[in-house]
Order: sequence, then structure tokens, then C-alpha cells
Amino acid sequence: MGNAKSSHPFRATNKTSEYASLLAEIESIRRSLIDLETSSLTAIARTLPVQRKSARNLLHYIALRQHDLRPLQTRLSRLGLSSFGRSEACVLAILQAVETLNDILCRMQGHQHKKRSMMRKLKLAKAFH
Repeated sequence: MGNAKSSHPFRATNKTSEYASLLAEIESIRRSLIDLETSSLTAIARTLPVQRKSARNLLHYIALRQHDLRPLQTRLSRLGLSSFGRSEACVLAILQAVETLNDILCRMQGHQHKKRSMMRKLKLAKAFH
């Protein structure tokens, strides 16, 4: 009976819109990380070459902490995706990985919805022949 609920087109559409909403929010946060890095290029250039990667990551972490992530973390957790809990070591990479996974889930959900719609049409066509 659990399958009947998950195959309902309204639920698939809601899930797809949830994935799209998450993707937009993550993209906005990612842009803020890049914006802070870009605005700090002079400061990064003043660090030793071996420390520049760490300096960029620190800026990304600072930018990430500017956001109240609790609602986003809750939504990601419900979907089984990372909640950024231990992202200090590689902030941008974690954010991009979650963004990629969410994008994949969104595309898969959209594909499933199209597939179900096509199957319904095929069943109707067979019923009339």
C-alpha cells in the first residue's frame, strides 16, 4: 500500500517542487560563498600560496555561517541528504555535492512523473484497441 501513495502524481509533483525549492536555496547560499571569496581576492592573495586553499575555505565557512541553516538542514535531513553538520573542512565541496545530489533527485522525480503519465496513456490506448 506504501507504493500506491508514492505513485500518486500530486505527491510526485510536490516532491519535485520541494527538490527544486531546495536546489534554489542551496544555489543562493553557494553564490554567497563565491561572492565573499570574490570580494576577498586581495586578502587571499596576501596569504602564503600553501595557505590559500585554507583561506578560501575559511571564507566559505564564514559565508555559510551567515545563513540560518536550521530550516534547510531539517528539510535536507528529511530527504536523507547532508545537513552540513561537519562541513568545516571543505565547505564549498560539501555544498556542491548536496546541490548535485538534490538536482539528481529532482530530475529522477520528474522523470518518474513523466514515465507514469506515459504509462497511463499507453494503458488507455490499449483499452480502446
